[in-house]
Amino acid sequence: MVVSDTIIVRVGDERKDYTLHKRLLIHHSEYFRGALSGNFRETNDGVITLEDIATEYFDVFVDWLYEKEIPKIKPSALGKGQNSTLLRTYVLADRFMVFGLKNAILKFLFDMNEHGRMVPTYATITYAFQNLTEHDPLLQFIVDMFCVNNAIDSCSPEFENTDQLRQVPQEAFARIFVKMRAIKGMAKEEKKLKRSAYKV
Repeated sequence: MVVSDTIIVRVGDERKDYTLHKRLLIHHSEYFRGALSGNFRETNDGVITLEDIATEYFDVFVDWLYEKEIPKIKPSALGKGQNSTLLRTYVLADRFMVFGLKNAILKFLFDMNEHGRMVPTYATITYAFQNLTEHDPLLQFIVDMFCVNNAIDSCSPEFENTDQLRQVPQEAFARIFVKMRAIKGMAKEEKKLKRSAYKV
């Protein structure tokens, strides 16, 4: 049972209010630890306002905060459907420095890839590289999945979209090139991804 003072977090364009326990926010998030310590301007009226965040992604954060669970979804192209929600929630967790949630999402995506081959879309690659720091483990995981799962040979119309292809950052292309060279000629078992390679 959580017993501590609460704070209102007002989220999104619709200004949805979440009444959350300060102790949990401070424990799991370095961002909220700073916001709730001292005279942080965003909490002068007892409310933290986050207008630039979609409630859909904040909902996942709140569910994890209290239940330590993330949505159970079926394997699909990374960046489509509910996978898109997880990717954007990961970026939210990175912004708020919620490393436990980042690890939980990364593990969940890794396990999904193990049970059903996932192929990152061009839009996914672009979004991830534009919103995460260069050393974030999810970036390398996305690159590795793209290469090991033979995304280029995919029959999906997504990979014929030259407009989206042009938007992919050069850093992503460079990493893909390096990975493709590294796995060239490897047996299938040798290419298998290892969870220990992706640590937050």
